[in-house]
Amino acid sequence: MESFVMSSAIVAALFVGTVLSLTMEKRKKTILLVCSAVVAALIGTIMYAYGFSKTCASTGDTVFHSLLAVCKMFIGRNEMDALKDVEFFSNPAVLTVFWMGHFLAFFVTSATTISALGSGLLTMIRITKIRRGTLLLVYGSSPSAVSYAARQMKENRKTVLFVDDECSAGQEANINAAGALLSCSEEALHPDRTFLKKISINPGSRRLELALFQSYPLKNLEYAKSMLAALKDTGISPAQTSLTLRGIDETDAQELMADENHYGYGQVYAFNEYEVAARLMVRTRPPCDVISFDKNGRATGDFRAVIVGFGKMGMAVLEQLIMNGQFYGAGFSVDIFDPNPQNGVLFGSELMKQYTIRFHACDANSQEFYSFLQENKCNYIVQSTGNESDNFSLDASLRKWYRGKDSCPDILLCTKQGTLESFNAKGTNAYRNIYESDAMDVDRMDRAAMQINQHYCKNGLSAEENWKSCNYFSRLSCRAAADFYPAMLRAAGRTEEGAANGDWDLSDEMLENLARTEHMRWCAFHYVMGYKAMDEKTFEERAKKYLDQKQEKNASSANPGKKEDDKPNKDTTNRLHACLIPWEELKALSEKETALTGIHKDYWQNDRDVVLAVPEIIREIMK
Repeated sequence: MESFVMSSAIVAALFVGTVLSLTMEKRKKTILLVCSAVVAALIGTIMYAYGFSKTCASTGDTVFHSLLAVCKMFIGRNEMDALKDVEFFSNPAVLTVFWMGHFLAFFVTSATTISALGSGLLTMIRITKIRRGTLLLVYGSSPSAVSYAARQMKENRKTVLFVDDECSAGQEANINAAGALLSCSEEALHPDRTFLKKISINPGSRRLELALFQSYPLKNLEYAKSMLAALKDTGISPAQTSLTLRGIDETDAQELMADENHYGYGQVYAFNEYEVAARLMVRTRPPCDVISFDKNGRATGDFRAVIVGFGKMGMAVLEQLIMNGQFYGAGFSVDIFDPNPQNGVLFGSELMKQYTIRFHACDANSQEFYSFLQENKCNYIVQSTGNESDNFSLDASLRKWYRGKDSCPDILLCTKQGTLESFNAKGTNAYRNIYESDAMDVDRMDRAAMQINQHYCKNGLSAEENWKSCNYFSRLSCRAAADFYPAMLRAAGRTEEGAANGDWDLSDEMLENLARTEHMRWCAFHYVMGYKAMDEKTFEERAKKYLDQKQEKNASSANPGKKEDDKPNKDTTNRLHACLIPWEELKALSEKETALTGIHKDYWQNDRDVVLAVPEIIREIMK
């Protein structure tokens, strides 16, 4: 009985171990199978060579019988009947080793077969799946790319195809675990109409979304252009496509986007991790949350921020704070601490002229830093040293220093991987990774931004039609406006749910104050993007040029002012804008432009319209 129990336990353990081995990572499973095959072959060779040497008449017979017997081991066969009379095999220990060798051989064959069949079946299922619904093609297989794809699959029900020529075994396992498909083929790496046909991207049918996440921006740009040529050759409408790509600038993004003059992608979102992380930071903890407002939407406190570290991350943080920290009635200041700040990029910048930005050449462990905090009440601290260890060390020091004090600012850690709320008034901690957040959800951004753009157009066309003709810079501007809606809600004392359901009946004074805030935000965005105020002489020269074009061209054959550079108030080439002036001066500019062009302008009303559009923006975001 004891022998039966022991044997049963061993059999059960071996069976469970065999099943579990099939779930191992591909590289580890391959090592296990190779080792098992070698051990099985050695056991079989030794056992059968000895056994047949006792039963066969010649050496040749022994060799061939032994070789054939070893081969049979891997298909579940044995030659025990031919060797049962050999005394050697009457030893229980020998028999245990003999059968263990056969077990290992059969395990190798069955595991390989099951893996091949299972992998083939799974691949067939996934190939069938990627031919239906929206297809997200991800170029690059980094952990970040897999995280992004997994979120898109889970929350937006998209099917995913990864394309990469350098994918590790570990990453391939992660891709398979996420339920996506990986292709390393030449046709996927260099797409043409044949490849598009294979993945069922045809004119007028399903949507193709590209997410290009290679670490080298040039590879992303080259792939985007290669795919664009294939899409054009196949006759795919730009409305069927969108593009998210890492590491390229605004100029390249504009060239890849479709407009009335050339073929391109219907949606384009170019990003770098620093900008997205900073954007995620202000979405996670908006600057508006650390100041107060009166009953009419006017700020009653100032926004005072401290940035520790000023490299690429610090610069991105500064820009986001400028764009999202402007409120009517509030002062704005940022103090930057870095022993060797790379602030040359701000030399001659309009940001230094328009906003209070001070540099302190010392680190956050210095007495000067804590002396500043003691003497100056700030309400927002961002650690962006670029070194994770330094960030966490400083964070621990700051939290300890503020312990027991009457007030503590919001403290955040920001790296290009994501944002951590270390401490805020609610006492919460929350980490958000940029690739696992909605900060890169271009569909969500554009749904809201489209409504902003529509309020600027007022031309009788639909929001979708106007968005198609909206250039890349203007889309960025509208996205920034849509990002600011939490600040509008807080200033107005409304909730997201309430505003979406129509609770947006603003008094005249509140509407005016919020419109002033919107103008300040709009100016901040343009200053961050490198714009300066257009002087009066330049404006008058451009207005005269506009009028001359209007007289020369027949209104039916041309529309002066339709192109960005034709507008008298905006020079996109030299980054000048006539509206970069205080709110109080906008009325005079509106009247002057109306008189010069014959087209009614009311810049005050434009800002009011953006405020009034907040409920529509929220409803689009909540879809």
